[in-house]
Amino acid sequence: LQSRGLGGTEPPLTAIGTIAAALLEEVRRVQPAGPYVLVGACLGGVVAYEMAQQLRSIGQEVALLALIETSVPRAAESVTAGPKLRLPAGLRFVFRRLQLYRETLGRLQGRQRLDYLGERLKTLGQIVAQRDLFRGDRTEFHSQAVAQANVAAFRKYRPRPYPGRLVLFCAEGRQRPADQDRRLSWASLAAGGVET
Repeated sequence: LQSRGLGGTEPPLTAIGTIAAALLEEVRRVQPAGPYVLVGACLGGVVAYEMAQQLRSIGQEVALLALIETSVPRAAESVTAGPKLRLPAGLRFVFRRLQLYRETLGRLQGRQRLDYLGERLKTLGQIVAQRDLFRGDRTEFHSQAVAQANVAAFRKYRPRPYPGRLVLFCAEGRQRPADQDRRLSWASLAAGGVET
């Protein structure tokens, strides 16, 4: 299942509940009744968790809820740190792109650096000539807009306790102290237990 907005024909969704409801519409067109098997990775795990909540609230069975490398969103105080300058999406895209160029340029030396600068200047010339910041391909722009909307949705989401059981997959190479591992916080939310 894909996030809304990747094709640029509709705006990205900015709340986990809304994202889950939209995806459930798609799922239920194919499978109107449970039992359902829901699996999500990273942010997709949070969406799968909310999908399971919504399904159970209408009396549908969730046979399996599996989260892969999914952290519980932090408490509200971490997202209200202070006012932020809001730039139009096009300018945010340009600033991110320029930052990437600067970082790449810093890693290069000698001839590679000159070649890279030449390519960037050529790109700039195409943008000016075509009067199109994206040179016809807005895929990256739409992907960044969706990613930003997804992060905002994740930060705002406050998971409710889940009456069922869930399976949590954690990568071995990403060990953290248990008291700092937000992936393990699902245990306090799943009344049916967590298999990690």
